[in-house]
Amino acid sequence: MRDTFTTPEELAFKVATSVGRYLFTKAVKEELDRVAEKQPVAVGTEQSRSQVARRAERLSSVISGSRILLVNDIPLEMQYVIRILESLNVSITIATSTAQALSLLSTNSFDLVISDMRRENVPDEGLRFLQKMREQRLYRPLIFTVGQYEPGRGTPPYAFGITNRIEEMLNLTFDILERIRG
Repeated sequence: MRDTFTTPEELAFKVATSVGRYLFTKAVKEELDRVAEKQPVAVGTEQSRSQVARRAERLSSVISGSRILLVNDIPLEMQYVIRILESLNVSITIATSTAQALSLLSTNSFDLVISDMRRENVPDEGLRFLQKMREQRLYRPLIFTVGQYEPGRGTPPYAFGITNRIEEMLNLTFDILERIRG
């Protein structure tokens, strides 16, 4: 990478900015790499992890301060996603049931919702939740997480996306935030 400068102050600013971007990107990439070591199926290739980290840095001003409702009856399953998003200054509120999520949506402002598909031992509870959101006019972009993703089934109607991979979920999240906050 090459850049030009005319004053020592300008050089100092450009160096500090570049180092800051590098450290930010490195932190996100390292977190994704830790996930890859523990759960190789949950994340993509080295290249896709690097791409997500660079995108997170590029969109940091758009992402920062956003609010996400995470609906999952076992929030520990989402610990890596939560840690990455919180490191990007995203506020995460967790609901462990559909009823709790609907209550939070009706009284709080969220930029998007990330919901698991299977919850409370009901295989399609996520779809039922989405239907209740629509019935109550609680319109928010929604991303589904699933254990076994079947691309042939497609994305459910009215959902923004569906995935079982962390870097894809982050990209979908970035897509939404870029559209509504960018």
